[in-house]
Amino acid sequence: MKTKLLLIEDELDLADNIKSILELNEFDVTTAQDGAMGITLAKQIIPDIIISDILMPKKSGYEVLEVLSKDEKTSHIPFIFLTAKVEHKDLRKGMELGADDYIFKPFQSRELINAVNARLKRANLMKSKAFDGNEENVNRYKQDDNIILTINKYSNIIKVNKIIYIVAERQYSKVVLSDGKSALLRKSLIYWESILPSSLFIRVHRNTIINVLEVSSITKKSDGKYKTIMKQSGLEFEISRRYMKKLRELFLV
Repeated sequence: MKTKLLLIEDELDLADNIKSILELNEFDVTTAQDGAMGITLAKQIIPDIIISDILMPKKSGYEVLEVLSKDEKTSHIPFIFLTAKVEHKDLRKGMELGADDYIFKPFQSRELINAVNARLKRANLMKSKAFDGNEENVNRYKQDDNIILTINKYSNIIKVNKIIYIVAERQYSKVVLSDGKSALLRKSLIYWESILPSSLFIRVHRNTIINVLEVSSITKKSDGKYKTIMKQSGLEFEISRRYMKKLRELFLV
C-alpha cells in the first residue's frame, strides 16, 4: 500500500510539481489549495504525513497545524512546513506548535524526498517502539538531518553533523557547534544519546559526548588514561575506561 501524503499549497504550479515528484517516488498524494481545505481533507483521509505551506488563504499553515494537533485522529501525523520564510520568530512558532521539519524554497527533489522519508521513519519507530533506555529502541536522527536549537534566544536550524561536542553542566547540556556557537539546553546527555546517530556521536565520559569525525587524535597520558584531542579547538577530553572499548574499535587505539 502506498504512503498517503497530504500536500497543502496554494501555488498551483508548485503544487503540481511537488505532486509529480512525490508520485514518482510512489506516494499517494492528495492536494489542498488552502488551509481550510487542508484541515477538512486531513480529517477525511487521515494521511501518513502532511506537507504544508505557511502563508495561505483562509487558514495559514500554523493554523492548520494547531487545529490538527488538537484532534486525536490527526495529532500523531508528521507535519512538515514548506516555506520561503526564514525568520527566527517563524521557526520558533512552528516549533511551539509541534512542526516536525521545515523544507525551504527553493529545494531539490532529493531534499524533499529525504525529508519526507526521514519523518516517516521516525513516526513509524515511535509507533512500534517506546524508548526504554535500550539503544535498539531509540528513534534517532541521521547525521544530515536538521535539528532546531535555540542560540541567544533565537531558533536556528542546524545539521546534526555540525555538532562538535556536548558537555553536561548540572541540569543543562551545552551543545557546541562547528562555527563556535553554542546552545545551553535543559536536556540530559542520556537524551542526546537517545536521538543522535550512535555511529557519529560517542560518550567518552559521564559528562561528555563527542562527534567522532571531529577527533584529531587519541593519546595516552602519563597516568595510563586516554584523552581525545578535537580538530578545530585542540580541546582535550578525558576518556573514561567504560567508554574506551568503542573508541578503540573506531580508532584502532
